[in-house]
Amino acid sequence: MPGPTPKTIEAVYENGVLKPLKPLDLPEHVHVQVTIGPPPPEPIARILEFLRHPIERPMEEMIRASEVDVD
Repeated sequence: MPGPTPKTIEAVYENGVLKPLKPLDLPEHVHVQVTIGPPPPEPIARILEFLRHPIERPMEEMIRASEVDVD
């Protein structure tokens, strides 16, 4: 019998126990595999991070690359 569908959840680690922030649709006593990682950045933080990085290509090069030859 196949196990639960893989999914990513957010949890808090308190007193030696991972506590999901939302209820899980899992049967009692089911074994799962847990991968630990930092939560993804908030949407605003992602936008700010994007804006902090300068454009890699000079504007003139971008304009030339987007021009269409009509000849």
